[in-house]
Amino acid sequence: MKPRILFICPSAPWPQTSAELIRNSGLIAGLSRMFTVDLVVAEANDDRIPEAFAEFVDDYAIFPRPHPNTTLLQAIIAKIAQRSSNTATSWVSDALKDYVAERVGNCPYAAIHVDIQMMDALPNRDVIPIVYNAHTCQYRQKQQQSRMSSWPSSIVTEIAAQRLRPLEAALVQRATLVTTPTESVSRDFLTAYGYSPSKYAVVPNGVDVQRYASVRAIPPKPQTVLITGSMEKHSSLRGLLWFISEVLPHLRTLSQKPNVRVAGRMSPNVIRELAYAGIEAYPNPATMDEHLADATVIAAPIFAGEGPHMRILEAWAAGRPVITTTVGAYGLRHREDHEIIVRDNPFQFAEAIAHVLENTSKRGAITQAAAKRVIEYDWSMVTEQISHTYKRFTPSTPPSITPLTLNFSVQTEV
Repeated sequence: MKPRILFICPSAPWPQTSAELIRNSGLIAGLSRMFTVDLVVAEANDDRIPEAFAEFVDDYAIFPRPHPNTTLLQAIIAKIAQRSSNTATSWVSDALKDYVAERVGNCPYAAIHVDIQMMDALPNRDVIPIVYNAHTCQYRQKQQQSRMSSWPSSIVTEIAAQRLRPLEAALVQRATLVTTPTESVSRDFLTAYGYSPSKYAVVPNGVDVQRYASVRAIPPKPQTVLITGSMEKHSSLRGLLWFISEVLPHLRTLSQKPNVRVAGRMSPNVIRELAYAGIEAYPNPATMDEHLADATVIAAPIFAGEGPHMRILEAWAAGRPVITTTVGAYGLRHREDHEIIVRDNPFQFAEAIAHVLENTSKRGAITQAAAKRVIEYDWSMVTEQISHTYKRFTPSTPPSITPLTLNFSVQTEV
């Protein structure tokens, strides 16, 4: 009988429309090989768990985040008075706390796996090992965002960082283990909070390669450039605006009628900006499959964050060539201009897109090389790392991992 863990995260990991959701989905699938997983969330598009995901979870419960009925003035006063950051508040309802207390009191959990937004759901006493599921070091990320912002946004963001720091520090202190996607994120935690390096363990980002088999089989639409990601994030929005103002004018000179589209989470303001620029907007899609299938090339203008980036792994798995920046390629195992094209200069970025749009053989060479590389990031491979990381919570021998093999054919338009 497998040990049992409790996985508490803010949003149900479906649909997979953001890096955090994709990562949590892969982690749960990987953990289910060694553990019986109970999942608790505060937000979901559907109360029902998808059939494809249900095999990974034994028990699933959703308790919507509280939305207090306050006036605008009350909300402003509360915002000013609170000593914490929205990153770690306003997600956990009393009903969710009661449910977790009941589960912990009645189930012999090997560990509680928690995102920082859900830390208020944790028991007051550490009777069960806690794993902090860190997608990044929140405090350091806020600081970086502050440095990239102009006044007065930089001041507001720095205040948010300082409010967040004691909360994250408390969670790091309580955690038996802090899992991070990269070595650099682990170093950020060591710099910010200290403790032994053994407290931090790298569980890299991954992708379900086989899931994109049907996408790979579809010929792309001609002259279609796709940008994906959550444009609600400052880092993603910064890259998008750079593409619109610095890259797109060159691209329209170099290439005949490129069809540029953006798919992902976005606000009405972003949708309007895209309309002004003559770019197709596809806000909040349930899945990226259709847009990836249409894309001739993926543009990933990334200037912040930690690699390997989910949107690039997703494009590789879908059989689509990628042009990105040095920051976008950071952390990815790759050879320059082989699996991926890296350009930081706006004109050269546009030139690379135009070349790949027009050159079928270049597209084929890049996608074939990326097809071999992305297998290293398949979640079945990442599971091997998860097995090693979590062995302290179970005496059983981790399951053996069978390497994934993939027949990959490149599709091009006629």
